[in-house]
Amino acid sequence: MKKRAPGLLLALAAALSLAACGNVSARPAGAGSAPPPESSQAQHAPAAGGQPLRLTLEGDEGTREVTAVLMDTPAAAEFALHLPFTIEMHEHLDRQKEVYLPFSLSRESQTNTVTEYEIGDIVYWHPGPTLGIFHHHDGSSINAGIEVLAKLDEGGAEAVASYADLVTVTFALEEAEQSPSAAS
Repeated sequence: MKKRAPGLLLALAAALSLAACGNVSARPAGAGSAPPPESSQAQHAPAAGGQPLRLTLEGDEGTREVTAVLMDTPAAAEFALHLPFTIEMHEHLDRQKEVYLPFSLSRESQTNTVTEYEIGDIVYWHPGPTLGIFHHHDGSSINAGIEVLAKLDEGGAEAVASYADLVTVTFALEEAEQSPSAAS
């Protein structure tokens, strides 16, 4: 027994070390060796220059477009590989629109899982695979944890909430506008 204890401690230390390294790729570029944020809200902040996302909403309120910014995480990058797609989302718990996706994101890509959400978060639950857009906050935490993929821009959550139950949403990467100097 005494000879096995150091081996077990070494294995435990290695596992904890690997687990700690798993969040490194979730930090924004330039974060260096800074410690991870203390609060889950700090982890929600999109990285500067995050990729813009366009959502086209169609339903009982007509057609509206809102924008969001993809997070700078492996899960958001993997999600972007599936774009564009159109899917029908339904109201759930009077706080979010949600849908089971026809695809899953890899567990390895989910490096920024949190239990707290903010209004305007576009999130992924594993193993659902479920996609949700939070438009109200009921004070609850998410026990299973969520991966925040994107954050709606101002007015986006209100637009999503304005659809009574079902809304058809097209998710697409926003086309980059070319400046006049870039076109010549």
